[in-house]
Amino acid sequence: QFIDHINALILRIHESSDSELLYGCSEAVALLGDAHSGIRLSWDEVFPLGLVLLYAEDVPEAYIVAAPKGYEDLLLCRLDAINGVTVSEIITKAAKVIPHENLYLVQNELFYSSNSKARPCPMLGCDLLRYIGVLGEENTAEFTITEESGATRKIVLSSYPKDSLPELASYPSPSDTDPSISLNLIDSDPEASGWYRIIDDGKALYIRISSCVSDTKTI
Repeated sequence: QFIDHINALILRIHESSDSELLYGCSEAVALLGDAHSGIRLSWDEVFPLGLVLLYAEDVPEAYIVAAPKGYEDLLLCRLDAINGVTVSEIITKAAKVIPHENLYLVQNELFYSSNSKARPCPMLGCDLLRYIGVLGEENTAEFTITEESGATRKIVLSSYPKDSLPELASYPSPSDTDPSISLNLIDSDPEASGWYRIIDDGKALYIRISSCVSDTKTI
């Protein structure tokens, strides 16, 4: 299958865009079923939304945590579909171009960002959406969202080149205002083999076991 796919891709070189060739190669690699083999996919054009992925009874749900200034009403809304294609369907379609052993690795690739508020979600890259048939040549898409009240509505958003993204407004999470639960918490006690912290005014307990050795603290 891998060789057949590459040979077919070679025959289409003269009629394919750079993006189509890149994703075509990644689709061939995905046939190997190994997340350690792959091509780093990037985006030149993207819809400017930051998303986080949560689960409702094992069903992935995407929530908006960053949006362009002027679209603050989208914050904390659930993104249900793009051009009528649900988030779950997009994840499944994208799996054919992202090397993986399971869909959780695909989801991580699509949604992970070192700072989701600083840059749009990788799933919203136009090259990817076009390759998997969610988006055409246009630079707009219809987003179906569900508000906190439960009301559903549709909104049309435009994509932007990565070098001219609009300023994003973001929802302030507790980690933005409470240093005790920032992302630096994981490294706050690097020498200890095990430790814990009570955080967020006693609402949560953070436990970290760095190594299982005889002197690991009793937690």
